[in-house]
Amino acid sequence: MARPDRVRDTYPTHGGERRDRSLDLDYVAAGDFVLIPSRQRAVGRGSGAETEITLTTLYELSEGKIIRMHQYESLAEARAAASIA
Repeated sequence: MARPDRVRDTYPTHGGERRDRSLDLDYVAAGDFVLIPSRQRAVGRGSGAETEITLTTLYELSEGKIIRMHQYESLAEARAAASIA
């Protein structure tokens, strides 16, 4: 199955703001864990202020289902939490 390089989305938020979100879809699969590094950007509708956050989401799977999810500030932290070298 082909994966897109990026997903872009604009969505409404409380107070009528709209934010742009981008998610990089590279991932690391190791046993019962999947790590997905991402970079998310937002622009305030009223202020025009831009912000960006980089994080890695660690998913733990059991029998093909997500049983736990945690976000880390870096891929290295997520790898350590999953005991992945």
